[in-house]
Amino acid sequence: MNDEELELARAEAMKADRCFSKGRLRDEFRMKPKPGVEPVSFYKNGYGGQFGVYRIADCQPMRRRGCSPASQKQIRAQSILSVKARMRSNLAKASVLAQRWVALEPLVLDTETTGLGERDQVIELAVTDIRGAVLLCTRLRPTVEIDPQAMGVHGINEAELSNEPTWNQVAPALARLLSGRHLVIFNSSFDSRMLRQT
Repeated sequence: MNDEELELARAEAMKADRCFSKGRLRDEFRMKPKPGVEPVSFYKNGYGGQFGVYRIADCQPMRRRGCSPASQKQIRAQSILSVKARMRSNLAKASVLAQRWVALEPLVLDTETTGLGERDQVIELAVTDIRGAVLLCTRLRPTVEIDPQAMGVHGINEAELSNEPTWNQVAPALARLLSGRHLVIFNSSFDSRMLRQT
């Protein structure tokens, strides 16, 4: 409803001396009762409560939305709501979790494998601290063939691994490194399974 239509609706309602609830005054006429005005009558609603109705002639137009600049109190309230919304966001929750992990000074582990199956093995293993310092980075000689699709992902072929150590040669050093430390692994269920299989 534009301004002309709104003024016409208000004038017609005043001429007919009509009465409305605060909700209808606000929604249909953008009006509210003047300060100190009492309802002309009360009605029960369907929920057992009651509401007052006001003569439209005893009401005043509401401020137009966006006409006046926001007060300092409104600006502060908007800022607080904005911060609270950001704190409830997934990014904020992930940030809190990451801060907890960082406080534990975990190690970060990543692997490359011969494939995704139940017989596949780890062929490259890296462990870093949370600052990115490399603590262990080695390739391993597998006892199974490298799946062509896996080779397409990591680019490691069997010829490159022919002189690398076996899992049994690397496992003790890895166990010492990880002993008593918290560990972060991007796809932990997969990498853990691959380490057990190898």
